Amino acid sequence: MAARIVGWASKSEWIQIYQELYSNDPVQIQHALDRVVAWKSRLDTKMPIAIDCTSSLTAVWLRDSGAHVRGEGGSSAPNSHDLFQLRLAYSMALARFVNLVTDASQDKFYIQPVHVMAKEMALPEWMVSLRHEATHRSLPSLPVLRSGARFALAWLREKYWEPQLQQCGELPGGAAEKGQLDVEEVRQAVVGLLISFEQHQFEILSERSTKKKRSHHTTLLQEVLSNLAALMAGNRETVVACLCRRGFLIPTPEQTTALGLTNYDVFPESDGSELPQIDKKFQDFWKPIFELLHQSNSIPPLLERLVQQLGTYAEEDLEFAVGWIALITTAQNSQDKKSLERLLHKVKVELPWRRLITCCLATPNKHTTPLVHM
Repeated sequence: MAARIVGWASKSEWIQIYQELYSNDPVQIQHALDRVVAWKSRLDTKMPIAIDCTSSLTAVWLRDSGAHVRGEGGSSAPNSHDLFQLRLAYSMALARFVNLVTDASQDKFYIQPVHVMAKEMALPEWMVSLRHEATHRSLPSLPVLRSGARFALAWLREKYWEPQLQQCGELPGGAAEKGQLDVEEVRQAVVGLLISFEQHQFEILSERSTKKKRSHHTTLLQEVLSNLAALMAGNRETVVACLCRRGFLIPTPEQTTALGLTNYDVFPESDGSELPQIDKKFQDFWKPIFELLHQSNSIPPLLERLVQQLGTYAEEDLEFAVGWIALITTAQNSQDKKSLERLLHKVKVELPWRRLITCCLATPNKHTTPLVHM
């Protein structure tokens, strides 16, 4: 049997490079990247795909961290050009990762679509969408790309590095879990996706948009929703918390103006005995997100969160929070089958009365008082 040609000098060197690639030490990471370059020079096209992809993604990760030990000194903040180049580097590395790992399993006689091969290899749909967006559309946002890179590194670790270590009889611990997203990174990714959602939805609903432009943004919107759905799988509370922030379900004055809503349109004047009502334009704007929430059974947690935060909203924001609470809990079976109200009517969410009463008693005002009498 012919000897297998490898780039590393020994098993111990391979293990060392694995540990360094997944460490938090920029010096160790750079050393590992340099060694992988040396391996490539020896192996040329025979370099294992997993090592190649790990080094490419880690190189971008190191550049993003600002800890590149060979970089120029200085502490100036990155400009827009630098951030664009970083997004481009992430996009190229992630697209290459998806392409290489799916191509490696292709049957040369029966070529399958990328999404089919990705499913067989336990790559989620949102990673394929991310690759498609990075390749054929506008570059994804930096938080989303960072999430993709973390997932890819975790996937490579689980599917290649650790099985190889087990075969060697060694599975060292202590390496940093670079593939695991922490709460803040998930939050940044969710916020980035929600901002993208708003941008595309504004274009779709704008009267100035052409049919072609609406179609283009509708396609992009579906990709954003797919990515958001994937993130929601294990991070429902984070998504719900982000939605309840100002700038999303609680709009800024600039956003209501952009939608063509005046104060009267949003909340007609009342004597304080009636609950605020969310304007239908604003309902339609957020309907795709509510459909996503419904699919993941996340409308009850959204209601809970809105009630929980009643005491934290400013006066102008409180109207929207109460308006959404009222809409979710009292939605009628609208004749319009495409309306948000009809969707919410099917959910039949119960108010968390104890928490609601506690919040209303703690911060009584003309907007919260009618809630107690619902």
